[in-house]
Parts: sequence; structure tokens; C-alpha cells
Amino acid sequence: MQKRIIIRNGKKYRVNCVGWEDGIWMPSSGTSLTAGFNYSTISDGTFITASFTNTTVYTGTGSLIYNFNFGDGSPVTGSANVVHYYASGSYIPKLSVTESLGNLSSSYSTPIICDPYNNVLVFSGSYLAIKNPTGTVSQTNSNWKKIIGHNCVNLTTLLCNNNQLTSLNLSGSIALQTLDCSSNTLSSLNVSGSTALTYLDCNSNNSFTSLDLSTNIGLVHLYCFINQLSSLNVSGSTALQILNCGYNILTSLDVSTNTGLTELQCGTNPLTSLDTSANTALQILYCGYSQLTSLDVSTNIALQTLDCSGNFIITSLNLNGALSLTHLYCNNNSLTSLVLPSYLTTYVDCSFNYFTTLEFLKDTESLTTLICAGNQLTELHIGGQTFLTYLDANHNNMNQSEVDIVLFALDINGQLDGYCDLVDGNSPPGPAGLTSKANLEAKGWSVGVS
Repeated sequence: MQKRIIIRNGKKYRVNCVGWEDGIWMPSSGTSLTAGFNYSTISDGTFITASFTNTTVYTGTGSLIYNFNFGDGSPVTGSANVVHYYASGSYIPKLSVTESLGNLSSSYSTPIICDPYNNVLVFSGSYLAIKNPTGTVSQTNSNWKKIIGHNCVNLTTLLCNNNQLTSLNLSGSIALQTLDCSSNTLSSLNVSGSTALTYLDCNSNNSFTSLDLSTNIGLVHLYCFINQLSSLNVSGSTALQILNCGYNILTSLDVSTNTGLTELQCGTNPLTSLDTSANTALQILYCGYSQLTSLDVSTNIALQTLDCSGNFIITSLNLNGALSLTHLYCNNNSLTSLVLPSYLTTYVDCSFNYFTTLEFLKDTESLTTLICAGNQLTELHIGGQTFLTYLDANHNNMNQSEVDIVLFALDINGQLDGYCDLVDGNSPPGPAGLTSKANLEAKGWSVGVS
């Protein structure tokens, strides 16, 4: 193969060639030029960043001239470039490559559909952008660190739980009805403009310290438990029916305007007081493991389940007026007396208090379960509890005669397959008690005695 010097446009070039025809240089056989590029796109919610990498294949020894047009009207010279697409649309970037000798040229183009804020989703590493969504957007368990919304006025449901979000601003989402952003790492949440919101679940975010929902007048269900909330404002949420704000660091809670509340779970907070006098529709109240010293539910006429266990320092519990009460958990407190206002009560756990007698047993005859272990009981009058099938009265101070009376009462009630625990602290039964014990066991009962 010969090497020749040619002059083109006033410049000298040393080239490999196989011949000359009519004074025109011809490239050597096998020399080829194929233009090409790869690209990748990411979005940060403001624009699409497209990165182009040259993949042109050239088997010759000359130099190449690249002309790159990104398809948005901005030609750039180079072999690897980056461009930001701000507007939605279809772009056709084109790469033209010419051998410096002018004998070979090639071009390549391919369409790119770019929408920085797609109608539904644009994925960008750990970012998610949404634009003009209508109806429901669901992106759960996706490790998103940021969600950016644009023109979300028609968004009605957003499910973005179990990600890594640190903040979420949906103040412009005026049609939003349902939001589940639970199990993220949110430190702030703005839904102030979402007046149509009826369901909000933001539990288990850990970094939350305050939540203001005073403008969310249509809110019905709120789950904000397991956070670090020291402030919660639901004063404007007058339609609220279910509120679960347990496992936070709330020292106060105002639910005076939430008169339609049917379920309130506010346990495991350092609450020292709780006023539910305005919540006459309340059916379920969990306020255990707080720092309450007293509790008055006398106006909660619809209350069916009350759990105020584990406050340890409650000495006064006013149940007068709670005529619908069926389940009561007041264990692990400092109660010495208790009055049940309802004949409907079927379940009472008053264990680990300071009772010496249970006067309330004469107020109800519907009990199926009585847990009164860990008190200072010297007697237990259950003669009228004909439906009782579960009795735990261990760790008390009943003598043999009282133990015999308890076993006899359970025996004559005739219930089958029950449970009775009278061990530890109570005296062993006498002969009469042992007879009743045997009768119960014959009926399928499990009976434990000292």
C-alpha cells in the first residue's frame, strides 16, 4: 500500500490509498465510517438532562469532524455532549460526522420523547416528578427520596408509602382526597391547600415534630402514630371520625372541636390530661401508657371500649354516663375503687391496681372475662356472673374459704371450657373447693390453684 501526500484546501495530508482515478483520491478498501451515539436521560423535576456519548466507528486514520444537533435548535460541535430539555415534546437529535479529507461522511438520528413532568411519572434515579396527574398516582416501596408535583390540581389519590421521602409539599393539590405517605423519613408535610382531603396516613416517619391540619376541614381519618410529634393541630378538622396519634411525644391534645370523633387512639404519649367531654360520639378510646392521673368519660355515652391501662398513676376513673361500655382495660394503674355504669360490660381487666374488693361486680351480670390479678383482693363475689368463662385472680390475698366460694360459683354457673387462675398469693382450696375444681375440669375448664 502506497502513502501519498495530497493537498486539499491548502493543507497537506499523508494518506494510505490504493490508487488515483482522474486525479481524485479514493480511500483504501475497508475504510468505513458509521456515525452513532448513545444517550441516557434523568430528571430532577425541573428539566430532563440528556447525556449523549459518541459511538461512531471509523476504520481510517484521518481526523473526523462532528456536528451535533440536539433537536431543540441548538447545534453543538463535539463528540460527547449534555443538554437540558425544559419543554415537553419529541426531539430528534442528529449527529453528522465527516472525514477531514471530505471523502467519507455519515449521520445518525433517533427520536427522544421528553417530558420533565410527565402526565403520570418521570423517573430520575431517586427522584419522582409528576405533572397534571388525574386520579390516582401509586408509587410505593420504590426508594424515592423526593417527589416534585407540578399542576396537581386534579390529583385525588397519592400513595407513596415505604420510600425515603424527607419532605412533601402538596399544598396545591386542591382535589386530593387520599394520601398515604407512611413509612418514610418525612420531617415536614404540607397539605394546607388540600381542603378535600378525607384520609391521611403519615405514620412511622420518625422525624415529624409538628403537624398542622387546621385547614383540612373534610378530614375523616387521620393516622399519624409512631412519629416525634410534639404538636398536633386538628382544630379545623371538624369532620374527623378516627384519630390515631399514639406513640409520639404529645404533652397536650385538643379534640374539643372534633365532635364527630368515634375512635381516638392517643396512647404512649406523655399526656398529663385528656378532655373528651365534647366527644359524645366516641366509641373507642385508647389512652394507655401515658401520664394521666385521672380520667373522666362520664359524657361519652356511646363509649364501648376504653383502654387506659399502663398510666400507673391514675387514681380516679369516672365512668358514670358511659352506658354503652362493653370492654374496659384499666390495668396497671393506682385504682382502689371502680364503678361500672353499664350492664352491658362483658370484659374487664383491672389487674395490678390496689383493689381489696371489687364492688362493681354487683353492677353488672354480663361479664364473660374478668382479669383482676395482682391486686390485694381478700374476697371475690362472682356469684351473679353466670356468663363468666375466664377468670384470672392470681397474686391476691384470698383465704381458703374465699377460694372455695369462687370455685363453687364457677361450678354452679354451668359454663363449659373456661379458664380460672387462683395461684400465687391465694390460699389453696379446701375439700369443697377441690370438689368444685374437679367438676369444672370435667366440664373442660383449665383451673389453677395454689
